[in-house]
Amino acid sequence: MTIKLVSPDDGKFWDIGSRITCKVAGDTTDDEYTVLEVLLETGQGSPLHVHHRESETIYVAEGECIVGDDQQNYPAPAGSVVIFKKGVPHFFRNDGNVKTKLIIMAVPGGLDRYFEEINTALQTENSEEIENINRKYEIEFVES
Repeated sequence: MTIKLVSPDDGKFWDIGSRITCKVAGDTTDDEYTVLEVLLETGQGSPLHVHHRESETIYVAEGECIVGDDQQNYPAPAGSVVIFKKGVPHFFRNDGNVKTKLIIMAVPGGLDRYFEEINTALQTENSEEIENINRKYEIEFVES
């Protein structure tokens, strides 16, 4: 494989409540990994959920957020790295007063395809399809 440089403005993005930009698509890595950039305004984030297929490593590039599992919450200021193993319920949320930028690496790849399909379903306001997509990608949202 040759060197791949992804410029700051490169990548496909979706605005699904927060802005998610695919910086490295799974199909370009033989689904070894996917890299996403997530911009969270105050109050934005992901509810408690479980990935049954991939683990996630999150780097807090700017701002700060709260991360947690179904037991405890942790502050994650800029420069923090957070690892969520597959099968572990987790969430992240910007509770601060400034925009937060997260870089997420999902292993194996393919999480970008999940967000592409979710974006399409949201545009058509098809909640049944969203449930099907969650099942397809083995992502489960947990009641807290």
